[in-house]
Amino acid sequence: MVVLQTNMKNIKQAVAKITRPTWQKIADEQVRHLWSCDTKGCSKLGEQISVDPSAYANAGTPICSECSNDLAYHGTEILVTR
Repeated sequence: MVVLQTNMKNIKQAVAKITRPTWQKIADEQVRHLWSCDTKGCSKLGEQISVDPSAYANAGTPICSECSNDLAYHGTEILVTR
């Protein structure tokens, strides 16, 4: 019985290590941030663009090429390869 309890404890610890979320570095080329203009009346209203992390880091918040207002952030996507 003691051996079984010890093994169950080891199994639970191993499963916890496998299922615990961890941060992982990925290349900037595998990441894109989605932005769009939300200025009423702008011809680019709702048109999404993707900006890679280095462009955002170098220039800050992207601006609309039509109305020059800041774009609204919509999320981040990562490229998943199999």
